[in-house]
Amino acid sequence: MIIFKYILFYITLGIILSIDAFMACMAYGLSHQKKYFLILTPLAVGTCHILFPMLAITLYNQLHVDNYGIGKYLSSTIFVFLGLANLSKENSQKANPIFSLIGVLLLAAAVSIDSFFVGISICIHKYSLIGCFIFGIVSFLSTILSLSLAKFLYQKVNTDFDIIVGLLFIIFGILIFFNIF
Repeated sequence: MIIFKYILFYITLGIILSIDAFMACMAYGLSHQKKYFLILTPLAVGTCHILFPMLAITLYNQLHVDNYGIGKYLSSTIFVFLGLANLSKENSQKANPIFSLIGVLLLAAAVSIDSFFVGISICIHKYSLIGCFIFGIVSFLSTILSLSLAKFLYQKVNTDFDIIVGLLFIIFGILIFFNIF
C-alpha cells in the first residue's frame, strides 16, 4: 500500500514538472508543424524527464553537490537562445532539419532542468527510480497534449507564430533567471 502513496506523490510531482514543458511545447508547436517534430519532441522531453532526475540521484549520492544556480542559468540561457533563434528565422518552412533537431533537444533540456533538482530532492525517498519513470511518462503525455493543441490552433488560425514564439521563449528565459517561473 505504501508504494501507491509514492506513486500518487510522483504523479502529482510529474504534473507540476510538466507545466513548463506543456507551455513551452505549446509555443514550440505553433511554429513547428512538421510530423517528425510532433513525434520527436515528446520523446525527447519524456526521456530528459527520466534521465535528468536519475543523473541527479546518482550525482547526489556520489558527490553530495547542489547545482541549483548552474541549472537556473543554463535553462534561462537555453530559452533565450531558442527565442532568438525563432525571431531570426527567415522562413519557418525552410528551417534546417539539423538546427531544428538541436532546437528540439535544447527545448527538452530546458524544460527538464527542474527535474534534475527534483531528482536531488527525491533521492532519499523509496522508489525514487519509479518516480523518474513516472516523470517521463507524465511529461511525454503532457507534451503530446500540448503539441496536439498547438496543431489544432495552428490549423484554425493558419498564421506564422515565429515572432510570438520567439518572444515567449525569451520571456520564459527571463522569468527563470529571476526565479519567477
